Amino acid sequence: MGILAGILALGGAVIGAIGQVKASTSAEEQALSNETQALKEAQQLAQARAMAVGDIGRAAHKTVGSARAVIGASGVKLTTGSPLAAVNQSYANAERDISRTRQQYNYEIGARQHEASQYGSQAQAERKTRWWNFAGTILSGGAQMASAF
Repeated sequence: MGILAGILALGGAVIGAIGQVKASTSAEEQALSNETQALKEAQQLAQARAMAVGDIGRAAHKTVGSARAVIGASGVKLTTGSPLAAVNQSYANAERDISRTRQQYNYEIGARQHEASQYGSQAQAERKTRWWNFAGTILSGGAQMASAF
């Protein structure tokens, strides 16, 4: 009866260890999937940043072009004084908007990259823990089997 109990204990430990490995593998796969998604979001944000900066630049050129046309039509020269200051201020405003847009997107991109890094670390920890738990469960079952003899 003692040998049978030991064999059953070892068999239970093996089945339990396999279950732990499967659960841990699933958690690792989920963490890797989350990591991939966060990196994809960071890449999409980088593309959106480039588009937003381009849109701001195009809008600034359009605004300055319209202002130059209106000022030029009035006969005022754009090379000095208030008209030149107005054009320069339009460019300065556009540069400030571009800088703010870049900062905002860079913050969001950094947050997604940090999130991806955390998911990657979580996956690595799952991988390491899985095998330590597996070994511990098998050794525990082996000890129970040995005590039956």
